[in-house]
Amino acid sequence: MAPALWLVAGTVKGWWDWNTICCPQRPAVNLQDLPFAPCLDTDQRWDGSMAQLIPAFCSNLLPQESLHRLFPTLLDFASSVREEAELPLLGIDLKLGFEAIADGQDLDLCRRWRDTFAAKQIVFTSLNIFPLQPFQQKVVKDRAYEPDWGQEARLHASQDAILIAETLTNPQQESCSLSTIPGSYLPWGDRVPSDKKMAGQLGEWVAKAWTHLQSGGRRMVLCIEPEPLCSWGSTPDMISFWENHQEHLIAHAQQFIGADAAEAVQHHVGCCWDTCHASVLFENQTSSISDLAHVGLRPLKVQYSAAPRCHVRGDTQGIEALSAMDEERFCHQVGILNQDNTVEVLEDLPDLHKRLAAWQQHTKALPKQVCTHFHIPVHQSPASSLLSSSINESDEGLT
Repeated sequence: MAPALWLVAGTVKGWWDWNTICCPQRPAVNLQDLPFAPCLDTDQRWDGSMAQLIPAFCSNLLPQESLHRLFPTLLDFASSVREEAELPLLGIDLKLGFEAIADGQDLDLCRRWRDTFAAKQIVFTSLNIFPLQPFQQKVVKDRAYEPDWGQEARLHASQDAILIAETLTNPQQESCSLSTIPGSYLPWGDRVPSDKKMAGQLGEWVAKAWTHLQSGGRRMVLCIEPEPLCSWGSTPDMISFWENHQEHLIAHAQQFIGADAAEAVQHHVGCCWDTCHASVLFENQTSSISDLAHVGLRPLKVQYSAAPRCHVRGDTQGIEALSAMDEERFCHQVGILNQDNTVEVLEDLPDLHKRLAAWQQHTKALPKQVCTHFHIPVHQSPASSLLSSSINESDEGLT
């Protein structure tokens, strides 16, 4: 969840091949030429077909947590981005934490700012409700995962975000995605709730979203975002959770909405695919996306960025360059691709530094590759010549 200035896209009514956004050879928005680090957030129609895409960015790099302070800053910032990128319309994937969600219960406030942004050709296309705690503090680390899906605070805040999404987002959109934490954070050990407990909470959120839809609102989709070292941090983790606990999720939703529960789960739960996160885990992104769709977890939101990595060639210089990227604000999980093609994941770069000391003593044990959880621009290489970008894998995740 480390912040970057991302390019995202939401959908409006109409048809447009999304490759016009993703692929530089197409005569539309060229990601490689944009002056900021991009990501792509996409949504789909009820039948799974694509609708028109609007270039946008995620607001999680801005420090303001209150909507009263965030909106004026965001308006100035987004206006500058739209003008610099020469876009006729710019979207925003709006990050909302506890304070902003509380402010957003004033729906008149949301409507006024929606209209103010719209007058500048800027629309809200989706919500990011993964980090609920302040996300630009001096030190965030594992607080980015608090509260998890075992806690009532996560459920209630996520439910409260539904009406905000309905009110703020582009009225022409047929649906809205809300990205969220994939369960809990595994390094917490005994504090991690059971998958069954978290599935029950998700089922209660689905019931709220279904009730909203049946009352005339738009389709809200909770997009679970796999992130390294979370409960459902990888594609196999997500699939295992879904296959083993989907029925419990449905059963819990059924307590609130009866026989419609299975259909509601199908409509209101999806996946948020982050190409950087998948790169850290060395996933085959084409296969992973296909596997998720096969079990009913289609990626309805795609966050497009890259990660820095090194190909180890007999010495530790590249690993040292990655280790030197350590900073105090965020957790930067580290993926290690061993010689036998197994993957290890370390919690943060200081753990890589400890492993580095052992590798320096025993170079025969060096891995093939090491990759860390930083979101870097897709149009630039890492600053160090010893490192490379996972952009090819990120592109794979889009095609």
